[in-house]
Amino acid sequence: MKIIMLGAPGAGKGTQAKMIAEKYGIPHVSTGDIFRANIKNGTELGKEAKQYMDQGLLVPDELTVKILLDRVAQEDCKNGYVLDGFPRTIPQAEVLDEALGKLGEEIDYAVDVDVPDENIVKRMSGRRACLKCGATYHVEHIPPKEEGICDSCGSELVLRDDDRPETVQNRLKVYHDQTQPLIEYYTGKGVLRTVDGTMDMQDVFRSIVEILGYEVPRHGDYNQDRRTDRADPGVLQTAGYGAQGAGGDDTPRHLHKGDRHQGGQPDQEDGGDSEFPPLQRISRQHLRVRER
Repeated sequence: MKIIMLGAPGAGKGTQAKMIAEKYGIPHVSTGDIFRANIKNGTELGKEAKQYMDQGLLVPDELTVKILLDRVAQEDCKNGYVLDGFPRTIPQAEVLDEALGKLGEEIDYAVDVDVPDENIVKRMSGRRACLKCGATYHVEHIPPKEEGICDSCGSELVLRDDDRPETVQNRLKVYHDQTQPLIEYYTGKGVLRTVDGTMDMQDVFRSIVEILGYEVPRHGDYNQDRRTDRADPGVLQTAGYGAQGAGGDDTPRHLHKGDRHQGGQPDQEDGGDSEFPPLQRISRQHLRVRER
């Protein structure tokens, strides 16, 4: 199962990529991490990339794809992977598709975490960081015990330049100009799936799991028909979620009347008389998956 994560900066796609990787036992492949690893290890591809980077030039798409393919050819990627940070443009997507096509492979899903610009500006401009210990906070969602002061070391919290509203808006403009066209590109390929990124993080993840399916595919078992399939809603009765609802714990967990969902609030419709347990009803109520 080969997945590409799409979405504006601050949409939460990196977090969801990590959660997907943990649940399905496939690597979270970040192009930034790949570049750093190749350069650090002094590989031939890393040396070639470093020549461009040292001159302040962008690494050509063809070389980026070579480095990417070298990574996904490793044993831990045999059942698939989650790509985060690539492709960012139509030419990059075309180069990637051509390279995968030569291997008889293709992308199975492009998951777009959709969040309106105004939400992203609010999210990112609310971040606060401690420059001394690296701790991060949010004025609304993860506030420090004392306003403006780090809980861990007592240093002053700051709004980083990257999180200032004007900077975020500029980054969003670049995204809309360069990266958002990928939405139409992967729609044309028939692999785009869009989720509502304004929901709670765990609800976003549940919607992605419903798209991908609840069973972890074994190597060679995956087939293209699953692209348009929806997982059987009944599977939710025994779908295994870890403590945070994300991860790799496939032990069935049966929820009963009065149990709380991931957000810590009781299911508003939990009357105990449904044929489905609370987790499934929550899924039906909150999963707003839109296919384009």
